[in-house]
Amino acid sequence: MKSTLALLGLVSCAPALFAAAPDEPTGLKLTGFLNYRYEYTENPRLALEDSNRNAPSAYGNASIDSKSETRLNLFVFLDNQFDGHTRFHAALGGEHLGGRTTRTGLDVKEAYLAAKFGPAEFSLGRFLPTDVPMGSAPYMDGIRAFVGNDKVTAVAYVTKFGNAYSTSVYNQATYDALVEANPNLLVLQQVGKMFYSNTNDANFHCTFVTTSLKAKPLPGLTLGVSYFADVTSEEDIRIYKTTTFSAEYKYITNNVPWFALSGEYGRNTAGGAEGLNTNISNPASATSTSPTAYEAKLKILGAHPFMPGTGGCHIQYRKAESGYDIMGMASVENWGVPFNWSSPSGGGMAENHKGIEVGAEVTVLPRTILKAAYGFMKSDSTETVAARLIHPVGGKISFGAPSTDKENYFTASVFYLF
Repeated sequence: MKSTLALLGLVSCAPALFAAAPDEPTGLKLTGFLNYRYEYTENPRLALEDSNRNAPSAYGNASIDSKSETRLNLFVFLDNQFDGHTRFHAALGGEHLGGRTTRTGLDVKEAYLAAKFGPAEFSLGRFLPTDVPMGSAPYMDGIRAFVGNDKVTAVAYVTKFGNAYSTSVYNQATYDALVEANPNLLVLQQVGKMFYSNTNDANFHCTFVTTSLKAKPLPGLTLGVSYFADVTSEEDIRIYKTTTFSAEYKYITNNVPWFALSGEYGRNTAGGAEGLNTNISNPASATSTSPTAYEAKLKILGAHPFMPGTGGCHIQYRKAESGYDIMGMASVENWGVPFNWSSPSGGGMAENHKGIEVGAEVTVLPRTILKAAYGFMKSDSTETVAARLIHPVGGKISFGAPSTDKENYFTASVFYLF
């Protein structure tokens, strides 16, 4: 149960820590959650897999002109502590849009065996990294090393990411038109190489190295620095080489965390990411820059899943430049967005948007939390390569820039922990 709560991050600001969870059973433990979510988007982005109508993602094909969707997410966690040194953990999950698919099976999101040696732990298998700002996408197979104590922790992953559910999709006709109009714009050749490699090479894969160091110098204060990079792709088509700095402060008195203030800042210096962030409104003076992203969030109290009537609210400002997180690998907790922004990733997305999100949550029944959020959002840019070819606002790709940059959204969900 504790690992489930840690993964979700739902009780990080619970108003009553003294309310203990039910006793955990011995041996093999099965826990999980069901999340039924409704979302409305004022001007939907083009879901990436909709560029190819004949090849929908495993999550279902979102309609390019649909403003409202229902979304069902079921996760089942299996844990077994063999002894004081080894343990097993697995997460089986299925997440689909209502009415879009008849596939209802659970995918293996995470499954690994871990062995502990003093303050260190080494793991082998499939990971869904939740302890780093970037890298939260599933289906990453490899190794993990962790070491730490109450003051300092360090974690590192080396994982392989294939193209089974590649989000590297773009509109070929629009790309051809841009190349014909701007034959000397090198960034378009770079983007063409990037996406041809990612979508047409059956053997395409990349290897990610992820590291994170966190320190707690004062009670309630956590500082962190992380690095997330594709270390195998050529530089001109590499789309992740990100360094992120983060901080969080929780104010706790009498076992009640009254508020939490957090934020993070990241910069992606990969060559492919810089190419995606190229402004092409004026091809003669087109320049590429390393995309950045940052967010700041204030959360007051929170909904405790075992205490009906508890609740809380939050306000967050975030800004992500185009090309920073094109595959939707940011933290779901810090960069939650409507489904059709990140589909088929199913993760969070720190990609080409800015604005304020406000939200609230309340425990309405034991283990049952009602959550809602409204995002006053708009695109950070409508003139970059990524904005034109990959995630334009309004549900369709055209030769010119999208007609609007408004991306307001509303989401509401019922979450049940079991």
